[in-house]
Parts: sequence; structure tokens; C-alpha cells
Amino acid sequence: MAKYFFRFTDTLDNTLAAGGIAQDATTQRRVKLTGLSFHLTALPLTDQQMELAVTRGTTALGTSTPVTPAAVDPGDTVAATVDPAENYTVNPTLGSQVGGKGGNVRQSIQLVIKTGYEIILAATANLSLLFRPIVGPANTCAGDCEFDEQ
Repeated sequence: MAKYFFRFTDTLDNTLAAGGIAQDATTQRRVKLTGLSFHLTALPLTDQQMELAVTRGTTALGTSTPVTPAAVDPGDTVAATVDPAENYTVNPTLGSQVGGKGGNVRQSIQLVIKTGYEIILAATANLSLLFRPIVGPANTCAGDCEFDEQ
């Protein structure tokens, strides 16, 4: 079971995903989302609510910028088969929300995922998990994602 990490960045607009993971069209493995954090990169002027949603996508990644994940263990020499992405300009078809967390924009939002309750991405071509800010100010954001491939 290889563990991977990637960072995504975007400009918030509350409709488009900031980051995501999609199953590759040719090779798929079961993926467990094990960690997700999210924060603004510029300090907002006022306290405001921000909410991050983890949403299933039912089609390929949409229009986005690819990101290369890094293996957490340097002994894991196999590249990840999923396709992480950031900076969406077109969302894939959105499905159900399967996780989320809210907080103040002046703090990082960390989705705590307990062992045994990981968010699963099935090993099926073109399915995705999207990390979407659904409430919050227009600002530049960054997030960190950790996942396992099985």
C-alpha cells in the first residue's frame, strides 16, 4: 500500500474545485483519502466563515492543471496511478458530498479522517474526489492532500 502527498493551489470562487484526484482512464487502484488540509495564502481582512467540501465526481477531471504526487516513503518507487489536479476552470460532473469541514478563514481547515473511516475512491475509470470551497471569500488558497493506493 503506497502512500502519496500533493499540494494544490487555486483562487477561490465557491463553485469550482480547488483540487482533486481522479482515476486514470487505463489503470486504476482503490484509493483512500487519509488527510486533507486547506488554508488561504493571503491574510483576509476580516473574520469570515469558510467551508471545504469533499465531493465525488462521476466523470473525468474536467478542466484542470495536473499535479505530480510524491511518494511519502522513498522506498515506494511505483508512481501513483491516480491523476491529482488543481486550479479547475471546469468541474467534472458532481456527485454527492462525502466529507467536509468549516472554520474561520484565518485558520487552516483540517479534515480529520479516522482510521477505518477513510473516504474511498473506487478503482473505476474516470471517477474522482474533488476538494471544493463552498463558502468563503475570493482569495488564493492552498491545500495538502494525503492518500493511499491499494
